[in-house]
Amino acid sequence: MSLRKPALDPSTIWVSSRIRGLTPHAQRLILAHELAHTVQLRRRGCASEAELEREAWAAARSALRGNAFRIEGAAKRPLFAKGIIAMDDNLNPRALTHYTNFKCERLLAAGAVEVTTSKVLPTASRSLETVLDEMIASFPGTSDKSFVLCAHGHPDGLTMPVVLGSGFAANTQTLELLMQPNASSLKLQGKPGVAAPTAAQLGALIAKMNAVRALGIVYVEFRGCAIGAQTKSLEVMREFLGCTSVSAPDVKSSWAVVRPNLLSSANFGIWAQKTAGVQVTTTAKGRCGLVVNWATHGVQFATESNDAVPLWLKENFFRSPPFSGAPVFEPWMSSFGLHGLHVTPIALPMNPSYAAHLKRVILTPSGLVRM
Repeated sequence: MSLRKPALDPSTIWVSSRIRGLTPHAQRLILAHELAHTVQLRRRGCASEAELEREAWAAARSALRGNAFRIEGAAKRPLFAKGIIAMDDNLNPRALTHYTNFKCERLLAAGAVEVTTSKVLPTASRSLETVLDEMIASFPGTSDKSFVLCAHGHPDGLTMPVVLGSGFAANTQTLELLMQPNASSLKLQGKPGVAAPTAAQLGALIAKMNAVRALGIVYVEFRGCAIGAQTKSLEVMREFLGCTSVSAPDVKSSWAVVRPNLLSSANFGIWAQKTAGVQVTTTAKGRCGLVVNWATHGVQFATESNDAVPLWLKENFFRSPPFSGAPVFEPWMSSFGLHGLHVTPIALPMNPSYAAHLKRVILTPSGLVRM
């Protein structure tokens, strides 16, 4: 659920088909919440994301009780987010290139959260603690509280250590341990040859967890991992961060850099016929073909016309500001970032198949909703 999407504008909402799997009460609550956002958008203002979310839920609860509710909040812009890129040094620059070219990341429906700034955490300083430090440091002067976190992971959580030098990964089991009331007094026993966090490190980490919870973060979007494959992992991560909503794909996602190769129509046809796994898209300005090897993060991209490239990009990626109605080829399009899911055919951010692989847990006034 988002301020801009499914609430697209003052008169339109889009809702994922997964809402049909929720209870009737949860369906009505979510629809009322999104309808409240359309009223806020109609009012055209700049209230903070957290304020608008609280008001939308209050309006939804009131509507379900059959009571009137006066909406005072006003909104005119998309959700803004901080992008934290915490992977290996090979992928960091590829992801940064993507978020430089395409500042928006997809939410569960067709909408996007705008990544206003991106911060890379190098391998040598990457841990859950440094991620929390970055989240805490990101908020002065910022009213919109959302994050896109790009990190290595799997269905059981993140693979990064909880603190630098620790053999304990920031996975579901470790996060559940850290949320225990007596966590700061626990004495962890590391595996042979693997250091466990010290009591002082545990205390500092728990303090930072509580500091992040106090920030009132709304949306956290995980990318580069498959945490969404297990709902429990999303639930634990949401509780640990104290945020309203956590989303992640149920398959791996990754990044690459694309350098279009201009071919004649005849040579494009030969290349497409001989290249295994190529995905060909026909635009009004010619054909584009894409092949991605996620093992090497290598891309083959061919086109019959440079003018076809911006049309292909507009069909597959979000931008902020959006692509124009008739986008033209710009110099940066000769080398742009690509983000997609490890599925065949590849799912790119604006494709329906991309949204189908995003899973979310969201805390509503009536409890946790899983989508």
